[in-house]
Amino acid sequence: MTDARWRPLFISSRRIELDREGPDPLYRQIAHILRDQIQSREFKEGDMLPSEDELMKRFEVSRRTVNKAVKILRKEALVTFSPGYGTVVGRWLSFPPLLPSQANCPYRTIADEVISKIRDGTYLPLEALPGIKHLTRTYGASRTTIRRTLALLRDLGWIYSVQGKGSFVEHEDNWPGQ
Repeated sequence: MTDARWRPLFISSRRIELDREGPDPLYRQIAHILRDQIQSREFKEGDMLPSEDELMKRFEVSRRTVNKAVKILRKEALVTFSPGYGTVVGRWLSFPPLLPSQANCPYRTIADEVISKIRDGTYLPLEALPGIKHLTRTYGASRTTIRRTLALLRDLGWIYSVQGKGSFVEHEDNWPGQ
């Protein structure tokens, strides 16, 4: 009989146990488990991670706990998230393959242009990007499209945002593929 605080789970035929009463938060334990699976090549470069819902069920945790675990892996550049596509093992230097429904997404085109401007030095590391109002005028896009562009750039690791201050270009050492 196992201790009540341990709940065995099975992912890729490996027994997984979370210590629900230990000092290490559950999201760190989940990140550690997923990191081990990536490093042991159970999840290979380009593989999709299980969905949030699937991870929630497998680990019997909340969506927030899963999000915090995946965020750790994103910061470690082990996985990349793309809106509408999912979380994939590895880093994309640009964008993941397009799904048919994403082929004509204006926010992806704008994001490509912003990345080009970051690479060519128009937008410098640790400096603020122009605000949403300026970007809507520059690209002739809606505020929603610009917000989606910024979210994609943030998820890919090109920018970070500070509430009330705006969005800033990441330090060059943190750029995807660096």
